[in-house]
Amino acid sequence: MKCGGKSERHERMMDLTVEIEGDIATLEEALDKFTCTEVLDGEKKYKCSRCKSYEKAKKKLTLLEAPNVLTIALKRFQSGNFFFRCGVKFM
Repeated sequence: MKCGGKSERHERMMDLTVEIEGDIATLEEALDKFTCTEVLDGEKKYKCSRCKSYEKAKKKLTLLEAPNVLTIALKRFQSGNFFFRCGVKFM
């Protein structure tokens, strides 16, 4: 964010692990949260290749092309507990 530099990396994905905690009630909401912009600051600062220092940055995942088969794992555990979603019991 400081120097305006941009870093992009492209890689093929066959599986995603999305969180379903909090207010997440649908797969679409989970995917929206998974692809939302994350601010990297504090201990998560990004080492900028242009500035050669750790700087505050934004990170975003974008799916450009879906594979023929995509596996979506639902990360459902929170602090060792299990909970219920959409009428399905997860254990």
